[in-house]
Amino acid sequence: MKIVFGIIITLALSCCFYNCTSNLKLEVPVTFNSEVKTSDNTANDSIGVFDVELVKKEGNGKYLLSYHITGSITSNPDAYKKLDKILIQEEVGITSGFDKIVEMTPLSIDAGKSPNGSDEYRFDFKNEYELRVPTNLEVAQVKFVCGNKAKILILPRDE
Repeated sequence: MKIVFGIIITLALSCCFYNCTSNLKLEVPVTFNSEVKTSDNTANDSIGVFDVELVKKEGNGKYLLSYHITGSITSNPDAYKKLDKILIQEEVGITSGFDKIVEMTPLSIDAGKSPNGSDEYRFDFKNEYELRVPTNLEVAQVKFVCGNKAKILILPRDE
């Protein structure tokens, strides 16, 4: 049941992504397609900074957020990897005590040989994200996760 519900949310978010992200500031591309995630292309183990901030409460359960992620990807200089995109997955956190859990996973891509002979690719970027929560909540508690880092936001209810 959880898998089916996750697929439904992923599909809904994919539709929303194509309709909503055109006005968002994105330094790194975003995907909602969990099928692109493999054990070889995740860069979760090397997250330095992970921060999420409320930019604007847009009303009707919609919030504009900004997230900042820094980290590095270590690989062989001859099989160099660099940051490709961010995978975002949302799930309803009924059993966890949160209204939503948003997981953000940096994904790497093979980039051939290292341009400078280094085995490390560092990244530091800020993106915007539009979050929707049910409008019947007094406040929305949302947990954001990136690698071993987590951030909890308490979002105010619509007035």
